[in-house]
Amino acid sequence: MNRLIVDHEEFKRVWSTVALTMDQTALLPSRVFRNENMYFRFAEFDYLLSEEGWTDCVSLLNVACCGEMFVGSLDPNPIDYYVRHFGHPGWWVVDDVATGSDYLRLLAADPGNSGADALRYNAEILCFVASNQQFSIYANRSFECAILAVSNAAHLEVIGDKWLSCDTFVANGLLSTGRPAEAFIATLVKNFS
Repeated sequence: MNRLIVDHEEFKRVWSTVALTMDQTALLPSRVFRNENMYFRFAEFDYLLSEEGWTDCVSLLNVACCGEMFVGSLDPNPIDYYVRHFGHPGWWVVDDVATGSDYLRLLAADPGNSGADALRYNAEILCFVASNQQFSIYANRSFECAILAVSNAAHLEVIGDKWLSCDTFVANGLLSTGRPAEAFIATLVKNFS
């Protein structure tokens, strides 16, 4: 069953798991994933926050033989922002039997008397990590992209066609940089191709 993590000791364990797969402080175009032997795909940020995006997450959980994933915000910071304002880090344990509707509800869940602070509306950077660390997703609202990292290339076969290589995502004009982008895009392509 999907549940909000409210126990601080449990969150420390989840945060440690996330730290094994992702540098929680790294920003694009830097390589945000720790493992050097990863395969990447890009999708639009809003696609990840849709029922279809959840269907891809469930497919990945199934092929990775994992029953749950951790979902939460990296920005705003779970401790500095969510714990300070709401008494909990704002992270979720989401299981593979959750429906698309369940997933959309938890993304829009009020963290505590402030619906505008729900992950769907307030998170600048979202993180999704399979509990067995077989895949993770870094999603950046400003750049309008979600980056999937898998340790097994065969796992890419189960996701939909909305997930593209970095080169194709950039070439299709789907990356929003909001700044002179040549150096940024060159570094991004180098780090995620």
